[in-house]
Amino acid sequence: MRGPFSNISVQQSRAMTQAVGFPLPKRTTVVQAEDIAAQWITVNDIAPSKVLLYLHGGGYVQNTPKTHHAMAARIALRAGVRVLYVDYRLAPEHPFPAALDDAVSAYKWLLAQKITPDNIIFAGDSAGGGLVVALMLKLQAEHLALPAAAILLSPWCDLTMNGQSALEDRDPIYSRRIFLKFAHLYAAGVPLDDPGLSPLNGTFKQMPPILIQVGERELLYSDAVGLSDRLREADSQVHLSIYPGLWHVWQVYPSWIVPESQTAIDEIGGFIRSL
Repeated sequence: MRGPFSNISVQQSRAMTQAVGFPLPKRTTVVQAEDIAAQWITVNDIAPSKVLLYLHGGGYVQNTPKTHHAMAARIALRAGVRVLYVDYRLAPEHPFPAALDDAVSAYKWLLAQKITPDNIIFAGDSAGGGLVVALMLKLQAEHLALPAAAILLSPWCDLTMNGQSALEDRDPIYSRRIFLKFAHLYAAGVPLDDPGLSPLNGTFKQMPPILIQVGERELLYSDAVGLSDRLREADSQVHLSIYPGLWHVWQVYPSWIVPESQTAIDEIGGFIRSL
C-alpha cells in the first residue's frame, strides 16, 4: 500500500479511503450530534456518564468514518463509554490551526452540555493523536481544565518526520514521503517544528494519565517514545505500550484481520475502566 498512498492526489486518497469500511459491532449506533460537526457513537443498552472525545487520523487531510467509526464503537463497547467523533476541518482547504480550533470548540461544546472534565477522556490516532496532545497543551496555556485522561494511538507529534523511526521508513503501509506531503498541506507555510503542529516541541506540565500505543515497525515509533519521555519528565502518569511487529494504527482493523487489534482495544477498555 505504500506506493498508492505516496503517488496519488489528496482527492484520490480521500476517494480510496471512503470506499473502505468495516461493520459496526452489534449493539452500537452512530447518529449525528446536534449543533456540532460530530457524531455520537453509543452502545444501545447503556447510558454511560463518561464521554470519549475522539479525534481521527488521516494526516489532517482526510477522514475515514467507515473504518474509524467501527473502531470507536469497539472502544465504546469494551470501555462502557459513549464517543463523540469530531469532524474537524481538513487541509488543504482548511490549514493549521483549523483542526486545533475545532478540537478546542468540541471540548467546550461538551462542557456546555454539562459534562464535567472528570467525565471526559480525549483519544485520537495518528494526526488525531498529535492533535490531542496539541489540544491539551493549548488548554493548559489558556488555564482551562484538562480531561480525566487521554489515549494516543500511534500519535503524530513531530511533523518534521526527523525521528529515527521516520528516517528508517520501514512501516509496511505508510511512507515518510506521504506523511511529509500531508504535513506541508496542513502547515501551509508555518514551520513544521512549531509546537502547535509538532506538540513534541511544546512546553509540558503535568498531564492527566495517558495511555500510548505504538507499533514496533511504524514510522511514528520515535514520536511515541519521545512523547512518553517528555511526559515523564513533566511528572505525568504515562503508560507506553509497544506492540511487536505491528504497523501504524493497526487498531483500526477488525480482529479477524489483525488479531492484535482486539488486544489493543481490550487494553484501552481496561485503562478507561480503571479511571
